[in-house]
Amino acid sequence: MSQKQKLLEKTRNAPKNTTFEELISLMRHFGFEPRKTSHGYMITHKELINKTMPHVPRPHGREGKVRVVYVRECLKAIELLKTKAEGKEKE
Repeated sequence: MSQKQKLLEKTRNAPKNTTFEELISLMRHFGFEPRKTSHGYMITHKELINKTMPHVPRPHGREGKVRVVYVRECLKAIELLKTKAEGKEKE
């Protein structure tokens, strides 16, 4: 199992314990481009134009854990990308 898959499984199984750095790293592995904004990062992908993309605010505090709602938004974006890629393979 690759490092990318391990990180994806860890994030799926424990979204409450996902740190900001892990989430950004995971999104970069799948080709997403985090763009810094004034409050966090807007995550975009060239394949998913005109789709609602996640905005992940930078967490405050020592632990640096991202709220679960933002982790789930990112996981939905990854799944959307995977289904789009599978659709292209079938054609």
